[in-house]
Amino acid sequence: RLEDWIDRDLLQLSKDQIAKIVRRDYSINERTGGVEQRDNVTLTQKNSKWSMSGGAPDSAAVQNLLSAIDSVTIEGVRRKPEGLSATLRAESGGAITQADLVSLQSKGFYLNRDGQLLSNEGELQVQSKDGITFVLRFGEILRGSGLMITAGEGEDDAASSGAAASRYLFLTC
Repeated sequence: RLEDWIDRDLLQLSKDQIAKIVRRDYSINERTGGVEQRDNVTLTQKNSKWSMSGGAPDSAAVQNLLSAIDSVTIEGVRRKPEGLSATLRAESGGAITQADLVSLQSKGFYLNRDGQLLSNEGELQVQSKDGITFVLRFGEILRGSGLMITAGEGEDDAASSGAAASRYLFLTC
């Protein structure tokens, strides 16, 4: 079982360690491949007070967001396509195969022409007070249970409508 060998707290970050949050709200038009920008919001903490780009933040909403970030857990893990790390770092030899691109797209992740990773449901950038920036990219919804969620076993048979919903998430730091 996954929880027997992994700490499921994804970011290892508590609410009071968060200094800045940037929500990049966009989606990928899967027919055209275009990016549809919706909104960008930046929240910054200074002296224990949160400020927001474009106005004053709702403190209850900020606290809810901080709690949600603090409680993100790992439900399962999938292997990253072989050449993706080098592609994202723009290294030579970072070629990613067409099969790997199709696999990423089936989970809601896309590479643009510049090799930048995008997701079909936007992203959240969370900066810690220590200067680490976590980028959480939100992909497709995944329904299933057991080994299907934790390891991808039986993924092709996953049309179980009554199963719990999770979401593919691609994390970079």
